[in-house]
Amino acid sequence: MLSYLETVQKIAQSDVYNRGLKYYLDGKVLSHQDLVLDLWRKYKVSSNRIYEVQIPLLHLALSPKKFDKADLALLESVSCECGYFQEFGICKHIVAVCGSLENEFNINLKKNKRRQTESLASNVFDSILEVNLERKIRTFLIQFEDFLETGYKNINWFENFIIELKDDLKYKELLPKIKDFIVEKVENYEFEKKILRLTMPSLRLDSKNWWRIWMQVLPHFTKENQLKFWQKAWESYTVNNLYEVENEFSISLKILDSELKNKILEKLQVEFEEDEKVWVDFVLKAEMQDWIEENLNLLDPVYLLKVIKQMPDIREKVEIHLLQQIKLWSDFLSTGQNYDEVVNVFKIWQNELGGSSYFEEALDYLKSNHPKKKKLFREI
Repeated sequence: MLSYLETVQKIAQSDVYNRGLKYYLDGKVLSHQDLVLDLWRKYKVSSNRIYEVQIPLLHLALSPKKFDKADLALLESVSCECGYFQEFGICKHIVAVCGSLENEFNINLKKNKRRQTESLASNVFDSILEVNLERKIRTFLIQFEDFLETGYKNINWFENFIIELKDDLKYKELLPKIKDFIVEKVENYEFEKKILRLTMPSLRLDSKNWWRIWMQVLPHFTKENQLKFWQKAWESYTVNNLYEVENEFSISLKILDSELKNKILEKLQVEFEEDEKVWVDFVLKAEMQDWIEENLNLLDPVYLLKVIKQMPDIREKVEIHLLQQIKLWSDFLSTGQNYDEVVNVFKIWQNELGGSSYFEEALDYLKSNHPKKKKLFREI
């Protein structure tokens, strides 16, 4: 029986053969199509770029009597676009394709398995038996390539891939390969912009696995696209799409450099000018202490209490502003109106933060300056 791997091993340099096997097992053989000429195929293999390999189906094209000369037939007929093949002959891309053919047609697999040796080839056939999931990965990478190369806007293929495989343990083992593929592609700025479109859908569907991927890919993005990522990530966080990676998200946000934090804040302030909560919560979550200390006068009592919880080392400075805010707040409250917000601030200040001399001063101010607001005193 004919074995494609045994055939190509006879005519390939040993290091080329080993690299080609690894290429196959790493899912670098992306796709194939039958050529018009019977019993011929064209394969796409991913390397530093996509190379095409044209190869005959030797087990069909040759009579069994000529199987012993399959290596010569392969040498005469196979071709690859890569520079190595043009200069030296059989390349790792051709070996990878032979691995794919070996697996597809299962030729002589048991016989070869018994002959395994100590080299890399000794593990090949066992690994080949486990590549069903890798085929799905390869299909995914082909779709990824098409998405990047075209202006196609539909990303259902991407979402369906994540939904189908996110609970598969083997899929998690293969995610680093996907990460490496993405890192390679972001070197092209046009590709990078398209890849950015995939970040939030992936985090929405499988934040645990894809957060790790994007945290490794993000340093390869331009500063502009890093900024866009974090802006969108924060918006996604505010609608509870990242609850599964709450801790990882918080840590990543805190360790961002100050310049990037400030730029994100500026973007949020412009986009959410009428919704202060969005960007003030960002400031607190990112622990932008310098900005907070400089802008305490912009924060209402509710946020000042949050600052005290998160940054107790500047508590006194914050409480001074909180006292001023409470005095101003009480001066504008009409007698008998709803005091819920003010009461809530005092309860948090006392029950969660233990009160303070500034708390007592705030109470004394209310009693001295607004004696008619008895309902407020009772509720506090």
